[in-house]
Amino acid sequence: NPVISRMFGSFLTGGSISVLTYADRVLQLPLGLFVIAISQAVLPMLSRQDPEDRAGFRDFIRDALRFDLFVILPVSVGLFALSQETVHILFFRGAFTEWAWHATGTVLAIYGLGLPGMASSTVILRAMYARRMPRGAVGVTGVTVTVNLVACTLLMPAFKYAGLAGATALAFTCSSFYGAWALSRDLSEPLGVFGLKWTAKIFFSTALMFLALNILKMLLPYPLSASVLMRAGWLAAMIFAGVALYSLSTILLRCSEWGWIKDALKKKK
Repeated sequence: NPVISRMFGSFLTGGSISVLTYADRVLQLPLGLFVIAISQAVLPMLSRQDPEDRAGFRDFIRDALRFDLFVILPVSVGLFALSQETVHILFFRGAFTEWAWHATGTVLAIYGLGLPGMASSTVILRAMYARRMPRGAVGVTGVTVTVNLVACTLLMPAFKYAGLAGATALAFTCSSFYGAWALSRDLSEPLGVFGLKWTAKIFFSTALMFLALNILKMLLPYPLSASVLMRAGWLAAMIFAGVALYSLSTILLRCSEWGWIKDALKKKK
């Protein structure tokens, strides 16, 4: 997908490919820390699932995807809310102009919206290999590439580099839904990830976090002219506030994912 975005970006004004590349580099941090880490943790657990026990396999995948989204959604929301400040701290100096700063921040925010789809697709692909569904896995990849190509063609003329970022986010989101559908079909029943109660809890917590971050940004504006250390401290404080609020909200709402975290910590001890 980065290759497709850069290929289309070559038709835009100078600097567009650099904007896409810088944003993609920043995205690799949450991608590596959370998405890849979670998928690698799920893989050995998948290998212990009985492929003949469809109900048990379905319940495990449902819980794995919920935990995946439980972790990734606040990261996505935080990245969307703090993208401009993040890019400013990392790159705004020398030849990196104000246009490049705002453009890269915009692309990073849109890329962040695709993180839940990326995370879900990774877990679903692991599940497909465990279920011996190579055609389904190829289908997920095919949907990602096809949607990206079509969306780039449709969105680039109107939205330029932002349209290319949106195409990437949309491609991963569509591929995750396709993968969930294909897996549900193989298991002969829906995965049931988005139950009403679970969805309401996560939506409330992420919305509360997003609202709080924006209020904090209005009350304590980002110190543009301050030292790098001061700006980094501001960003760290915002991240800490967002994580603390989301954690507190999900604990009070008794989200079951905290049970997974407690079990993992007990095993380490």
